[in-house]
Amino acid sequence: MVADKLTRLARHIGISGGEPLVRDDIMDIMAYIAERAESMSMQSNLILMDYTKAKALADMGLRTLYTSLDGPSPIYHEALRGEGTWRALMRGIRIIKKAGLKFSTVTTINSLNWKVVDKTAKLSETLGASAACFIPIVPIGRARGKGLMPTPRQMREAVEKLRSLASELSIPIVLWCAPFAIGLGDGEIYVSPCTDKGLDVDPMGRVLLCDTMDIQISDMRKTVDEITWDLKHNEHLILAANRRPDPCSSCPYYEFCRGGCVARSYLVYGKFDAPDPLCPIASGVTGGKS
Repeated sequence: MVADKLTRLARHIGISGGEPLVRDDIMDIMAYIAERAESMSMQSNLILMDYTKAKALADMGLRTLYTSLDGPSPIYHEALRGEGTWRALMRGIRIIKKAGLKFSTVTTINSLNWKVVDKTAKLSETLGASAACFIPIVPIGRARGKGLMPTPRQMREAVEKLRSLASELSIPIVLWCAPFAIGLGDGEIYVSPCTDKGLDVDPMGRVLLCDTMDIQISDMRKTVDEITWDLKHNEHLILAANRRPDPCSSCPYYEFCRGGCVARSYLVYGKFDAPDPLCPIASGVTGGKS
């Protein structure tokens, strides 16, 4: 059973998709994981959420439910998610709050919403989120070739907006998959480093280098010992972890950033040894308005 192997391989398990709630057995899976893992989280768009599910997840001890909020108003959110998704999201948030389920918002920073990331963070606080999380877009799926990537200058300005706002909020601002932001501006936000300590598994049971890259490094049909060996000896993992792209190796933030998001670099340039295409530092963007 995949869930059993996951609980033996990882302390924290995050369930995402697609949309997990489309599975008829998702609550049984979550209950199984809750009994065995140290902690767990879930990513959901909340469209299929109801009070019974939300209360059950809260009672299981779900640490956080992450849900996408792609702007401070429907015009931004529905430009990415489709008509009617804003109303469904607001309904879902009311349900999970009533059930006592903690949640955090996740905003994909893109060319449409980078100017309003600060307003989006304020809305997250107003809605009752535990944190406002942001992740620069990764060009996969529907985001590929749609002109949704912000420029490095826009990325710098977005980070500076979030840093300027941070002291005014009662909730933390968290930035994922943009470790280069450690060197951008002042103000307390949490910048998460990329790590090779995670385990990304797709719906077919393939263990991937990253959930945004179709590079298989193991398979959940293997034994736990075989998977562990793969994680220690896989060539792609080693290459990604040890990349020293120019000009990153001489950057003062290299030891933390390690060249930025390896998935974004690979998907844009087709190789590991290139800097994150959104990094303003590597791109020579020193400030100023776009």
